[in-house]
Amino acid sequence: MKDTSAHDVPVGGAAALVGAAVFLSARSFPRLEDGIPGPGLFPQAVGILMIITGIGLLVHGWRTASWLGLRRLRAALTGRPAAGILVVAAAGAAYAGLLPYLGFRLSAWLAALLVMLRMGVSPWRSLPAAALLTLLVYAVYAKLKVPLPVGVLGW
Repeated sequence: MKDTSAHDVPVGGAAALVGAAVFLSARSFPRLEDGIPGPGLFPQAVGILMIITGIGLLVHGWRTASWLGLRRLRAALTGRPAAGILVVAAAGAAYAGLLPYLGFRLSAWLAALLVMLRMGVSPWRSLPAAALLTLLVYAVYAKLKVPLPVGVLGW
């Protein structure tokens, strides 16, 4: 079996950094009155989970990997796990950029679809799974009465 723990250090570090950026960015979201959770609640929670997971992965990789030397580190930084982080970051950036124009539902669906397709999920599974995930998140936001952008399409 191939030892993949060498990837855990850079991937865990990158995940923790992205989580910190998400958390800090979400803190600037508007707050609602009467203690009702605002639109920053879920991104902050995701950021915290990414930080915790990233640190855990980093520590695990540091303790278990037998990787010393720049060659293995370079391979770890350029391998499939690093590409996965870049895809998720690109999907997040695309989501944030498209949100005002396409609205929440379409932007979230496209971001989820992009990540699933890049990670090797078949299109026949990605299309409905991304739609289901988007509707689930939308339902949670609607239940919490968090306003979401509708975009130029009106939905």
